[in-house]
Amino acid sequence: IQKTVKALEVRHRVAPVIVVDYLQELARNVAQGETRQRTGQVAIALRLIAQRTPCAVLAVASVSRSGYGNSLASIRESEDPRAYLPLAKESGDIEYVASANCFVDCEPADNGMRRGHIVVAKSRAGQCGFVGVAYDPALGIFTPANVTREEIGAQEVEHDIHSAREITLSEVKRNPGMHTRTTLAK
Repeated sequence: IQKTVKALEVRHRVAPVIVVDYLQELARNVAQGETRQRTGQVAIALRLIAQRTPCAVLAVASVSRSGYGNSLASIRESEDPRAYLPLAKESGDIEYVASANCFVDCEPADNGMRRGHIVVAKSRAGQCGFVGVAYDPALGIFTPANVTREEIGAQEVEHDIHSAREITLSEVKRNPGMHTRTTLAK
């Protein structure tokens, strides 16, 4: 991965973003150890790449089975974004090495749109909290939760960031798009 990063950086004169989709699948290629150990080794290797190169590394990980059913319902009611941390499979190792742990939590589709929120459960360099979003599967995009499909076609849609404080889930539910700033181009 590091050799590819260097080659891309030289060729395009900009550092690439590394996206691993998904972490547990990459860990299957590690020869020794249990799944948790292998996942931890890959997470540490990705962190080292992020530290040694000018790249951002985004690793997508699956959610553990505890993230389904009644357990998820109680987590969704929590005002503490850290309640989501145990949902990541092999969460201890992932949480330890990651600079940020984020989750996308969407409800079932409503008129084609899926409403939900991005949960920033851990952030070494910023605030934790919730951001209201909507996902449009037909277009494959996330938007601020209060943006409609019709507005997506508009030249520009903006929503102001009100403050840099921790955001609670109650605030997001009352006003889903209030903590985002997004510019959407036609």
